[in-house]
Amino acid sequence: MAPRLLRLAAAAAALLARVGAQQTGDPCSGGATLAGGGEIDFTGGYPNNADCTYPSHGIPARPRSAPRAAYRAPARAGSWTVQCSEGPVTVEFSSLDTERAFDYVFFDGDDSVFGRTSGSDPPETYTSTASSVEIGFHSSTYTSADGFAATAACPAAAAAAATSAR
Repeated sequence: MAPRLLRLAAAAAALLARVGAQQTGDPCSGGATLAGGGEIDFTGGYPNNADCTYPSHGIPARPRSAPRAAYRAPARAGSWTVQCSEGPVTVEFSSLDTERAFDYVFFDGDDSVFGRTSGSDPPETYTSTASSVEIGFHSSTYTSADGFAATAACPAAAAAAATSAR
């Protein structure tokens, strides 16, 4: 019975490490945090002119005086911040329905934007080596759609939890 309980405890720890805490905050007004990963459900239709992203409707340029590798963009007006105890962070979409090219989701990690997606075909899983990733969303003025759903995970934390439970 003890080995079975240990396996159940390991599975529960791995699940908690994958799902993490519930989202705290509003991603479009000040930002939301997913500590340890979790689910993002931004479906059900989004408004026009939604900015869960940088205040300037896009990614600000790196100042000429800032070294490329050291530059971090300024804080967003709103976004989802995924925080893991260690990298990598993975982002996997279960659905995507946005106006192609005008309404988009982007991922900021590794000191640079490493992904941007729009349209109706969920992309491959994004993986960042950083322990923190910001996920932002922007919609244009005229057309809106259903939105997107994704799972952000911390695979290293899940693996460590499963190993320590053995």
